[in-house]
Amino acid sequence: MDDNFDRQRIDWIDFAKGITILLVIIGHNVSGPLRGAIFSFHMPLFFILSCVTYSWSKNSEQWIYKTEKAFKHLIIPAMFLSIISVMKFGILENTSNYLASAKLFAKQVILMGTFASGVDVDVLGEVIPAIGLQWFLVVLFCGRSLFDYCNMKAKNNQLLYLSIIVSILGVLIGKIQKLPLSFDIALAIFFFFWMEKNFDKFQIEKNTYKKLLLSLSIWLALLAVTYFCSHRYLELATREYTLFPLCYIIAIAGTVMISTLSVLFSRLKLLAKPGLYLGRSSLWLLCIHKIDNLWNRWFNCSNQYIRALLAVVTDLLVLILIKYIVSRWKENKK
Repeated sequence: MDDNFDRQRIDWIDFAKGITILLVIIGHNVSGPLRGAIFSFHMPLFFILSCVTYSWSKNSEQWIYKTEKAFKHLIIPAMFLSIISVMKFGILENTSNYLASAKLFAKQVILMGTFASGVDVDVLGEVIPAIGLQWFLVVLFCGRSLFDYCNMKAKNNQLLYLSIIVSILGVLIGKIQKLPLSFDIALAIFFFFWMEKNFDKFQIEKNTYKKLLLSLSIWLALLAVTYFCSHRYLELATREYTLFPLCYIIAIAGTVMISTLSVLFSRLKLLAKPGLYLGRSSLWLLCIHKIDNLWNRWFNCSNQYIRALLAVVTDLLVLILIKYIVSRWKENKK
């Protein structure tokens, strides 16, 4: 989702992002096993894809430069989306009591930004409203910057052990107390950044069909185990780490599955174009999905699959319309 300033575009990565942003929209409109299957890997996949070709810092000067760049590319869009969240909250919920007190409103806005949580969280008896989808951008900034610093200071074997320990700590802390900037999640996903750094060892562009079948089999089998045992699944925003660390293995298998599938589709040229378009517009689509209940609420269908389809179609139509308007504006400006 992050328009990574350090890399050139790679087709299979863009295609994978296109698949995953569609799964995000679908996952937010369905429930039950389908939602669980999507949530079992889609956010870890985004974290990994956002770093696959990232150029890690070699010295402190590079780290400072990259952190400043990441702030502009991740935190500023997150702040923009947060403003949308506040505006949408007032428009849709008609919160006259909430808006009546400027002091309370300011307090809630500050707390929302401070904790940057994807869901409402209870902190010392205070309910902090969710910031929404942009929690991903905040966590990506914090987690990647921290990992980049550790990667600069530690050897790869040390980094592996550190990543495992930090992830375990993040999971445990998230069960006890939610941290500001969702930092407990940034710690919990530390191992995924290590996986990304070593993702080239999977060599997914070689023997792709075999890797697809193997990862699909592992993902399905382990996902069935978690459902049999608990009927729950991995959901980072809510700090739901079902049967940890099994849920992380499922997430990695799902990531390899979507990656290999994307490699195969990206080779089809013409058929790959829609997926590439979506992947390269994933941040746009994220922003649109952030506010899509302004119009999708009018298509409140009782059938969850039809509701999900309508959400996808309307979001895509809005994306095409907005990008068309922006392109025409740029042409006229020239």
